[in-house]
Amino acid sequence: MELLLVRHGRSLADDEQRIEGGYDSPLTDVGVEQARKLAARLQREGYQFNMVVSSPLDRAKRTAQIITETLSTDLYYDERLAELNLGVLSGRPINVDPHPEGAQRREAGWPSIDVPEEIDPSLVRDV
Repeated sequence: MELLLVRHGRSLADDEQRIEGGYDSPLTDVGVEQARKLAARLQREGYQFNMVVSSPLDRAKRTAQIITETLSTDLYYDERLAELNLGVLSGRPINVDPHPEGAQRREAGWPSIDVPEEIDPSLVRDV
């Protein structure tokens, strides 16, 4: 058995720099075009699939639909492929670090997140 893994195209959350997780962000026009280009390449290179299995989240589902329409392949959805639901962090901007050393990390290019008011900042730690 051969397996080809494909990441979804660019999503609105990517453009907005949001944590996706279970946040069901749609593809942008760029993401749709990325999926179309990939589908055309797979077709041009002669790829044939018995099936495509996708996360049911919109960004992955739409990417898979574009590919399967181009390749005339069956499409199935599997909840187990959905990105981990990050609870209140899903959909939050990636721009604030609650830790004192956060500014230094941002300067070094590390991503950071807003900590929702519902979460006690003392419970949040760096990984």
